[in-house]
Parts: sequence; structure tokens; C-alpha cells
Amino acid sequence: MHVRAGPGLGHARVGQELVLRASALLSDSAGLRLLLGELATAYQGGTLDDDPDRLQFLDVSEWLLEQADEAAARPAPAAPGTVVERLSLPFSDGGPAQAPHVFRAELGRAATEALHRRAAIQGVPVRSLALAAWALALASRNENGAGADDAAFPLGLHVDGRSAPGTGTVAGALDSRLAVSIPLPLPAAPKELLDVLQRQVSQAVEAAAYAGPAGDEEFAAGFAASEPDTVREWAGLPVASLTVDGPAPVSPLHLSAEIGPEAIRLALHHDPGHYGGEAVRRLLDGTVAILHTLPAAFEDDRALHICGEQEAALLARWSRGGTLTEDAPGTLVEAFDAAFAAADATAPAVVSADGTVSFAELDRAASAVAAALVGAGVAAEEPVAVPAGRSWRTVAALIGVLRAGAVYVPLDTAAPTARQVSLLRAVAARRLVAPDGHGVPDGLAGEFDILTPPSAEAPAPAALPKVRPDDAAYIVFTSGSTGAPRPVVVEHRAVAHLLRALKETVHADAGPGLRIAVNAPLTFDASVKQLIQLAAGHTLCLVPDEIRHHGGELLAHLAEQRVDVFDCTPSHLRAVLAATAGTGAALPATVLIGGEAVDPSLWDTLAALDGVRAVNVYGPTECTVDATAAEITEGTRPTIGRPLPGNDVLVLDADLRPVPPGVAGELCVAGPQLARGYLGDPETTGRRFVTAEALPDGARRVYRTGDRVRYLADGTLAYLGRTDDQVKVRGFRVEPGEIQAVLGTHPGVAQAVVVARENADGTSLTGYARPVADAVPGLDPDRVAGVNPHETRYLYDEIFLQRTYLRGGVTLRENAVVVDVGANIGMFSLFVHQLCPSASLYAFEPLAPVYEHLRTNTGRFGVRAKTFPYGLGAADGELSFTYYPGYSMMSGVSAYSDADSEVEVIKRYLANERGQGLEDSGRLLDRADELLADRFRGEELRARVRRFSDLADEEHLTRVDLLKIDVQRAELDVLRGIDARHWGLVQQVVMEVHDGTGSATEGRLGEIVALLEERGFTVTAEQDSLLEGTDRHSLYAVRAGYADDPRPVVADARTQAPVDGVVLRDWLAERLPAHLVPGAVVTLDAFPLTRNGKIDRAALPEPAERDRASAELVAPRNRTEEVLAEVWQEALRLDRVSVEDDFFRLGGDSIRAIQVQVAAGSRGLEIQLRDIFSCATIRELAEAEGTVLTENAPAR
Repeated sequence: MHVRAGPGLGHARVGQELVLRASALLSDSAGLRLLLGELATAYQGGTLDDDPDRLQFLDVSEWLLEQADEAAARPAPAAPGTVVERLSLPFSDGGPAQAPHVFRAELGRAATEALHRRAAIQGVPVRSLALAAWALALASRNENGAGADDAAFPLGLHVDGRSAPGTGTVAGALDSRLAVSIPLPLPAAPKELLDVLQRQVSQAVEAAAYAGPAGDEEFAAGFAASEPDTVREWAGLPVASLTVDGPAPVSPLHLSAEIGPEAIRLALHHDPGHYGGEAVRRLLDGTVAILHTLPAAFEDDRALHICGEQEAALLARWSRGGTLTEDAPGTLVEAFDAAFAAADATAPAVVSADGTVSFAELDRAASAVAAALVGAGVAAEEPVAVPAGRSWRTVAALIGVLRAGAVYVPLDTAAPTARQVSLLRAVAARRLVAPDGHGVPDGLAGEFDILTPPSAEAPAPAALPKVRPDDAAYIVFTSGSTGAPRPVVVEHRAVAHLLRALKETVHADAGPGLRIAVNAPLTFDASVKQLIQLAAGHTLCLVPDEIRHHGGELLAHLAEQRVDVFDCTPSHLRAVLAATAGTGAALPATVLIGGEAVDPSLWDTLAALDGVRAVNVYGPTECTVDATAAEITEGTRPTIGRPLPGNDVLVLDADLRPVPPGVAGELCVAGPQLARGYLGDPETTGRRFVTAEALPDGARRVYRTGDRVRYLADGTLAYLGRTDDQVKVRGFRVEPGEIQAVLGTHPGVAQAVVVARENADGTSLTGYARPVADAVPGLDPDRVAGVNPHETRYLYDEIFLQRTYLRGGVTLRENAVVVDVGANIGMFSLFVHQLCPSASLYAFEPLAPVYEHLRTNTGRFGVRAKTFPYGLGAADGELSFTYYPGYSMMSGVSAYSDADSEVEVIKRYLANERGQGLEDSGRLLDRADELLADRFRGEELRARVRRFSDLADEEHLTRVDLLKIDVQRAELDVLRGIDARHWGLVQQVVMEVHDGTGSATEGRLGEIVALLEERGFTVTAEQDSLLEGTDRHSLYAVRAGYADDPRPVVADARTQAPVDGVVLRDWLAERLPAHLVPGAVVTLDAFPLTRNGKIDRAALPEPAERDRASAELVAPRNRTEEVLAEVWQEALRLDRVSVEDDFFRLGGDSIRAIQVQVAAGSRGLEIQLRDIFSCATIRELAEAEGTVLTENAPAR
């Protein structure tokens, strides 16, 4: 506390300061204020209150203890569900740990008084409104825990502890923090928001009465409110200022609000190690924006602004596509007529299988159609069907229908007649036009008027109607959620605007005369952007239907037709690229892809193509084909880009309010390209084409695309999936697209899809993956025999997925001879066999319990290996080994064993992971001693050791392509067992080297590098960033000249990771929460496609193997097993488990083991953390000596 003297009275001099400090154990800030007042009284010679009945700190402390004892007898409040321990902020990357930083803001008099008035109306203090604004600002930017129905984040709410009668004058440390559970998401409607927060604060008060105030627990955010100190005189002396330190921040994001009658001052403390400064500044700006608009929003929700000024400016800049440099033509008719008038009459307009026509010939044929329709009495905006054959006559019919003022409706004549009739009835079409009678479908003549104008004859002059910009131009059908296609009506102004927008972006550098491939089915809206290129003076080349899905023939046709621009879906393009790989066939100079999301693999492939400009175009049918575009370039990530000129793209929440930049929301499109709506379906039109009223610039008509997106830091839009794909799985809201995106990042996966299916057990997820061309078969780690499952998983990940032993230039050649020293359970030998089945292996493992697993695995998987139950060393003999059953791969020669050092290595590894932002590793580090207590309880075993050279002689080795050594500090002994005459056999060495500062191994790395270089090897040594600070190093040595070996290389660092369904599912389980892991992953050589070139999800095969957790269930037989089953289901996010299921094979790990222990303890069941690792099933764990069910455990 600082009191600074002011001018004017007494003997005080300006600048004098009274500083009052007290330990937090003795007093809080309120207590300091009380003490300051009594000090002033004493300073002036006054008499202090000596009332013996006045409450003292000791009285209050005793009373609080009594209250806690009484509360303990009452039922405990319900515990929160999914706890979000750290909130996310968009575009926030924290740096190295630094001192907390503070951003400040102030609300002026008008805003402050408005909050005071609103607080009075609502009957709450202003601090409740400030808390509501802060909580909403946090919740609206956070996306952690977004899938859970019961997600909440803990907020530390500071209270002064003086609410009880008589405690207001008690000095001492009475303040505390309440742990308020803030549910996610929070409602934005102010009244509902306030109700929710008041309820949560009341529950926190109740919980504090039961268990006491929150102690040192971690909070995701904190909040403290205070009143300004208005003391102007102290002990008769003027006071210039009084500063009282508030409560210290208790979280990485802590807001302090000083609430006065005319101003509110905010101080946002943040930890720079967790959050970037700009993201926190935007968070504070957003809080201020909410406080400014909250009072009015109680009367009108639309008044609430969640984004601050900087965020709003970013959104305004990013969401707008700008203006066209030239006005778009009013109608397509104007555009076509102008293009025909400007074109060379003899230049080719359309090239198709049934002939090539010039602009003049096409103009004449289109006029014949228009004349025939006008002569037949066609009405304005009357739907007219056109058989959508891949013919120039279809193009002529399209233009003729538009000139007649009618509406073009392309008809799929390959569809069943009943479906054709149904679709035409849906749009009330009565006429069908087919120039020259070309493509007239059977079965329609009885119900529809068929017009077949001759295209070769000059039509009789006809008075054509004036077509207006707001007249309908065409109707195409899009799929509906009910399965019935919806007819979308698109007006002339919209499609004319698209023509101009594409000309200024995608085709900005092109003059007339491009040759445009028409690839999409003519009933598909993507064909529109190709067809209208006639109106820009370009030539259309209609791709014959019979070659569209034959990659080689298609590219040959495009080359023959000298096509400049090719448009297709990502799935179609992948098939084309796969079919033509290695043939030298090239894509046209410009490739437009759309209709589906582009995954990173295809994006990178296109970016790397020489001489090809690829553009990702996005847009729903309802927004006239394309609304955004992104050029695909190297070094960028997949996006749908920025809006085309004239279009606006808005990312909105469920209430159609803008979300802060970087936060996921629904993409809504506004602007001149919006369709009119769905013909004959005003209800759906009103649901999808809506008025967004809570926009900064006022209400606008927008189309709700149903697509989830977010802005990236460069202002481009990232596509996240569909909002209507969202499903409930075990009570969690799940976006299959989120899982699909992760699956697609596996290095062995070229394309991925995740779908949700309903079955007898509810909704389940299934993943589908198309492996890359050179992917190798996977290995099911569950079939690998091991000492303990978590160690087996670690070895599998290190060897198979991280490819630790195929670095530093090390390769595997056909018929390789590999010596595996320190084989453990044989995971490396399995790896070599998987990649190089022709390899011959010699595997050494001296520890008898581990050797049995080695022998089992090499036999089970058919490995061409000879196994030896001894180790290799410097001399023949028998040695003592220290065997760690809990961590077998760190076992080794007893002379070198050091359990404490091994524990420190693991701790350093976890600390390095935590330093890279992995919070789970931090929690593991906090419990490391407990987790590892029994893992390094060693057993002494005797085992034989022999020399490498003795083996080489006995086995008549003439070549060793790879010598792999992993022997826990005995690596130099192995090398010393190689005679000079045998070094020439060894071509490559890969080994783990121990070199610890201040230990017996100090300097070993340099010694081994020198030895190998002297023997003719090129040596590479490295240390994984996660092992920095430990004695572990990886060494790779390759003999000079080995690259000239004529045998083909079958595996090296570029070899793809193994791919099969089981492997991919386990890979996902390591990267996703349990509820996001599909029950099965199916690998396919190719995905089935629809006629439109999109993935046919309905045709994806059912998985042959259901979720392994859904195997035959064995039910609990007693209360202990019941409790364990309950906590397993919670920790693993499973609906059911069997008491014989393996914890680790269901996705368990060290973090979930801790969760199981905590949850079991809350139910009165005490279990030891170490037992979870040694007793992997519920039945085994229930029978463990350390598992104790207390007498007061609640019964189910």
C-alpha cells in the first residue's frame, strides 16, 4: 500500500510516501485498508475501538472451521464434467517463459454509467456484469473442449471473505478464491448469460462451504473486482494518491476490474509463456466491446458486440471481396450477344464429339431455339428442360432458352425415367427443347411438349422478350438433407456477376480465345462456370463422358484439344494423377478444383507441378458456383482463399453474430451472387437464406452454407467440415471432418474420409484411407508379444512410425544381412522384415524373460531370423544384468546400470515435451516419481556374452549390411568385440550412444565417432530435441562406397510409414481424444466416386472389424470391479468395457491412468498408480494388493 502526500496542508511535503506492507499470510488488501484507517487514528492521537465484543480474525477463523465441519456432513456438490484446464486464443503462440505482462483499458463515464444503470435494473452489482463480459470474451474465443456437452473451465474468482455480518471490520487474511466452473459454450443473450454465471457463482460458494476456498489449484482464468480508493485525507494530511495492491494473478489470464462511479479500469495480466501479446490485447479489446454494448443488449440481443475494434477491422478487411473493376453485364443474354458480336464468326465456339461449331453457327442454332420457344408461347421465367447431353446442341439450347426469357433446366437423360419426370414436375416444367431432336429421352413425350428446332436453318425473325437482371436464368438441383433434390433458382444478375468475377481473378491475365474443358456433368452447377466462358469469347471443349474417368485417355484428349483450362473435383483429379503417374502425361496450364475439400497431400502435389497454375475454387450452388478462390502455391496450407470480387464471406455463430478472427464458425455468403432460393420451398429458403441482423454494418441477406471455417492469420479461410455432419458419439459432439483432417496428415495416407454410421450400439465413426502409392503394409502392434503393452507401443512408435533407425543415410538393400544387438522383444527385427522381407537377421537378447518374446515374435510374423539367447560384448563370458520388468528396454549390464539416471532421462524428456507446449507431459512430470516408483525395481540375472567376431566366424558371415546396437551404455564393449579382420564386413552401423557430462560415459560419443571414422565410415550423430540435457545420442555410420552397391534400396528415410487400418486407428488414438477415434479404419485402393466426381460415401464398404472395445463383455462381479469399470469408461470415453479388456489397448496411457486413480479415489476406491501398469485389466487391478475399497464408498 502506497500513500503519497499532496500539497496544501500541514507540514507534509509533496512527494512524501507512506508504504505499508504485510505478508499475504497476515493480511489481504481489505485488511490493509482497515489497518491504514486505524493507523491514522493513532497518528492523530485518537483512541482506537476497544470493544471486547468486536470480532477478531481468530473468531472468524474458528467460525469458518465450524462452518466447514457442518458443510462436510452435507452431500458434496456435483463435480464438473470435462474440465478445460487451458483456454485457447486465436492466433496465439506463447513464447519462452517470461514475467507476466499487463494490458490496460478504461471505460469512460458514459459507458460506466450505463453499466451502473443496467446493474440496478437487473438487481446485481456492476462486478457481476464485468464478470459476465470477461467470461463471454473468453468463451467466445476458446475452442478447447468444444466437443463435450459438459465442458467447463475453472475461473478463480477473488472474494474478500467479509460478506458475513460483523466481518466488515476484521483485519487479516480473509480473502480467497472461489473456483467458478464456467460452462462452455456460454449463451450470448445477456439475461441468460447473467443467470448462468450467477448460478455458477452460487455453486462455487456452496462448494467452498463444503471443501473450503480454492487453494493452489490451477485456474484457466481469473477475475477480481474492486472499488477505487478515494481517500483524499489521511491523519489530517492531504493525499494525492492511494494505491493498494490487488490480489496476485492466479492464472495465465487474469482480469482485474476497478469499478468506480464514473470509470472502470481494466488490467489484464497474462503469462507470455502461454499466450502471445497481440492475442491477449485483442481479448481485452473484446471484453471492452462487450462491456460497451452489454447494457443495450439486455433490451435487444443484436446490440451485443463480441469483437473489439481491431478484430472488427480485420473482419471488415478479410470478409469483403472488393469491387469489380468493370461493371458486370446485366444479364447472361447481354453477355452472350456481346461475345458473339465481337468474336470471329468462323472461330470455333464449341468442340464436342458430335462436331465443332463456330460462333456464327452456334448463334444461329441458339436463335432457332429461341424462336421456336417464343412461337410456342413460352412465358417469362417458364422452366424449360434441356437434355444435358455432351453436345454442342445442348449449349445452343441453353443460350436459346435464355434469349426466349425462359429458365434453363438441364435434364439428366441417363437417370431413370421416373426420376426425370419427378424432377420436371418439381419445377413445373411443361416443355423440353432439343435442337434437331438430339437427345430426346424416351418416355417423356406423353407428358411434356417436345420442341426440336432445326439448328442448320436460319430461323424466322422473332420478337424476343427483354430479359431483366432479376429474372431467373437457370435451375439446378442440389441434394437435400431429406434425400429429395432441391431446385435452386439462380438469376441472371448472379451468373453474370460470376462471369465478370472469374474474368478478374481466375482468368485475369487471359484474353479471348482460351480453350476451356467442360468436364463436369451438365446437370452439375460446376458446368455453369465453364459454359458461361463462351460469353468471354473462349472456346468450349466438351469432354466425352466415356473418357472422363479414365485418366490416361482424359489427359490425352485434353492435350489433343489443346485445352488451356481444366476444371474438376479433388477426387477426380487424384484418380487422374494416380492413373497417369510416371507416364509423362501433363495437365493443362490452368487447373480449377472445387466441389470438395482439398487435403494437404493433393495441395502439395499441385503446388509442385511445373507449368501448372492450380486454383481452389469454393462455392455452394446457392451462391452461383464460386464465392472464393485460392491459388495453390508451394509453402502454403490448404485454404478456400478469399472472396471473389463483389462477394462477402462472413464467419458467424449460431446467432448469426460475427465470431472473432481465428475462431471457427459457419460460413455465410452475402452479395450479388446469392440465388433467389429453392423453387416451391419457402420454408427451406427462409431457413437457409436469412437476414443476419447483428452485423456491424447493419442487417444483410446471407446464405448459410453449413460449412465450418475459420480465418487464418493471413486472412484466408480454412475449411473445417460441415456443420450438418456433426454427430453425437457417446454424448460428445463430433465433427468427422476434424478427424478426417488428422487422418489425412499420416505420411502414408494419400486421401482420407471419416463417416458416421448408426448401428445397434448408437452412432459410430469409421475412417477410410487410400494409402500413398509406395506405402508398405502395416503391423498390428497388438499381436506383438511384449513385457508390457505401453512399452510395446512406445517401441512401435519409435521404430515403425518415427523411423528412428532409418536416418543419417542408413538404407536397407535387397537381401540385406542385419545384426540386431540388444533386440529386446524384436521390434526392430520385425521392422526390417516388414520393409525388406528378403533380409536375413541375427538377433541377440541376453535376458531370458525378454528373449522368449523375441523368439515368439520372429516366429509369429515369419521373420527370417536366427535368435541368440545371449548378448555381444568385448569378451566371452558370463555377466550380471539388471533387468527392469517395468521398463525392459532400459535393462542392461549391471556394471553400467543406474536406475536414478534412467529416471532423470525420463523426467528430462517430459520436461522438454512440456517446454514444447505439451501440457499432458507437464502433468506426467509432476507425478513422475510415483509413476516410476516400481518401474525401475531391478532384478539381477546372469547371462552369457560373446564377441561379434566369434559369431561372424561361426555363422560364416561375408557381409553385414547393418549392425544395430542398443545395449544401455555397453555399446563400446560391442565394438571392442570386433576384430580388425571383421570390420570390413560391416557396411553400416546405427546405435544409441550414452555420453553423460560428469558420468563414466563422458566423452564416449567422440571416442566412438573417431573409432568409426578411422574404420572408413562417414558418421552422423544427433540428439533428439526431446532428449536434450540427457546422455542419449543417436549415431549413424555408413561406409564410404556403400552407395555403389548394385543391389536395389528397398527402404530409406524417404520410405513411407506402414499403413493398414489397425495401424492408422492406433495412430489416431495417439493424437485425438478417445471419443474422436473411429471404431475402425478401412484402407481402400481407390474411393468410389459419383457421376459428379465426388466421393460416393454411400458406396464406402462397411468395416469388416468393429471396434475392438465392443468385443464380448465380461461384467463386473463385485463393487470394486463396478467402480473400476465406471472410471475406465469415464477416462477412456467408452460406453462400456469388459473387466478383461486391456487398459492400454483401449487407448489408455499414463495421463488416463492418473485420471483413473483420481476418479476411483473420489468413489472410495484406493488404487496404486503402479498397479495400473502391472495389472492391465479390471479383474487384475481389482485383485491387486494395493486396491482397497473403503467402508464409506457409495453404492451404485
